[in-house]
Amino acid sequence: MKRKILYLFILFGLTLSSCKKDDCSVEENNKGLISRISKSGVTTVEYAYLCSGLLNEVRTRYSYSKYTYNSIDLLEKRESYEDPNQYSSSGGYSPYGYGYGSVEWTDPKDMKLSVTELFKYYENKQLESYSFSSYYDTITAKFNYNEQGLISKQTVYSEDSKPTSHRDFIYDESGNLTKEEQYLVIDGTSTLYETREYEFDQMHNPFLVFRIILFPGTPTNQNNIIKETHTFYGKIPAGKDSVTITNHVYEYNELGYPIKMDNDLTIEYN
Repeated sequence: MKRKILYLFILFGLTLSSCKKDDCSVEENNKGLISRISKSGVTTVEYAYLCSGLLNEVRTRYSYSKYTYNSIDLLEKRESYEDPNQYSSSGGYSPYGYGYGSVEWTDPKDMKLSVTELFKYYENKQLESYSFSSYYDTITAKFNYNEQGLISKQTVYSEDSKPTSHRDFIYDESGNLTKEEQYLVIDGTSTLYETREYEFDQMHNPFLVFRIILFPGTPTNQNNIIKETHTFYGKIPAGKDSVTITNHVYEYNELGYPIKMDNDLTIEYN
């Protein structure tokens, strides 16, 4: 879980910029938004915003992501770059980043485009489909919704338009993702591969500002995850447990936002 949380959306690009001073007051408009994450005192990820407060760029030591919006401020494209000389977990959805112990930051100009993601919407602004193109292949996903208007199912298709997997999502009344079930689709038959169940605190989730990403989880939860139960099904590799439980503890500021997680991740705000 710790590894997944540290990896859940690392992203890339060319410069870490924000709005021009002549256009708006960046400091005033983005006050209170998360600015950076540090692990054991070393910065691992930095965030930049548009004047509107929308996420503009995310940079880690070896990666960079650039966000592009349409005319009504819906996320239209995300381009992710990575340092080809370093191992990186681009394409994940972790807002925490990961530094691999290095204090050096790769210049974005030396990075290569690794992933392009495109987002398409229904007229009611709900996400209709998503495509992910990398060095290796292109996949697409389509979505179903529950009565809350939240994504209840994500089905992934291969390049030949055949379903390869799907995830089912269950929420509490606040919209927190409480259970995620992943199924593999083989010869048209769905087989449960893994589940993740979550418990939450009652405090503010600072990553809700990234809800434009739309995928259920950290960017869409109202509150912060304090416990995850991860269960694997089928054949378990030697030395692995079928069930893993991970707990998280936080320190909060006076507004109820976390400023420290598990005693080694520090969250800073503008």
